[in-house]
Amino acid sequence: MRYELSYNSVTDCVEVITHGSMDVASAIACMIAMVDLARERGCERFFIDHSDTEVAVDLIQASELGLDPAAYGYSLQDRIAVYITRDHTHHRVFEDQVKSQGWGFRYFTDRQTALSWLDEA
Repeated sequence: MRYELSYNSVTDCVEVITHGSMDVASAIACMIAMVDLARERGCERFFIDHSDTEVAVDLIQASELGLDPAAYGYSLQDRIAVYITRDHTHHRVFEDQVKSQGWGFRYFTDRQTALSWLDEA
């Protein structure tokens, strides 16, 4: 998976656009890079655009990725909105798992709704 990472100073949000096929290793590398940039900027909001990404992660791998977001540097104060064009079962498995632990994380199939949710804090 390739990704473009940036910080939007207007919205105080780390934004990433992903491309290609996402596996566990590339997902972890992207998450760590996002958190590093956010911490440099004092930011707690993340927008991830997976609309051009094929997810090559199965249900078990999705569940394992969601076990401990703090392992990648996230904090419970963070809000993470992920824009996807197609909803898959593994998206919901991951989302349900991290939300049950108190993490501010959601998948959206509408880009504007995702961005609006980030502003709701």
